[in-house]
Amino acid sequence: VVVLSSEAHRAGPIKLEHLTEEDFIPLFFQPVTEQTFKSNYVQYSLSNRARVYFAKELIVRHPELTAVSLHPGAVNTGLARDQGGVFKCIFAMFKPCLKTPEDGAGTTVHCATAELPPQENGGYFIDAKEATLKDGDVIPAVQTKLWDVTIGVVQQTGAEIDDKIYAELFSHHFEIFGFCSCCVLSTYTFNL
Repeated sequence: VVVLSSEAHRAGPIKLEHLTEEDFIPLFFQPVTEQTFKSNYVQYSLSNRARVYFAKELIVRHPELTAVSLHPGAVNTGLARDQGGVFKCIFAMFKPCLKTPEDGAGTTVHCATAELPPQENGGYFIDAKEATLKDGDVIPAVQTKLWDVTIGVVQQTGAEIDDKIYAELFSHHFEIFGFCSCCVLSTYTFNL
């Protein structure tokens, strides 16, 4: 399982006390109500941190699987085309330095096709190499609680879902892409 994340995860700490509040729904499950660069970036950072946690927790719960998260690099995908103001100016200035979509896919392809050694299972990759996560980037208690909270949020929608369903889904080598947090996915691409 290859989970697309970003270096932006470093700016998005998820705190255990936020996940233990009654009726708490994490910010990245909620729609962005204030369309500002700061609110969008906070949500983006939090969702990317959750993706790193997802890959790590998936192998804890299902050690028979291989799961990694990765940063594809700064890629010229058109993702920022609808941003305005300062962000649009910054994007235009750095556009010549951005990777092509083909180059940006390199780490994803590597992680999806390489025979990774067991010690790299659950790892975080940049430029097709395992990158070191800093102390505090991953907190196992938060990782576990976030998975459980995510299951609860999904179940609030009326979906019947549990770890067994996720294991079944991933064991059939489905590729899943999208803005995800732990197990919540907003878009799906299934390659049967």
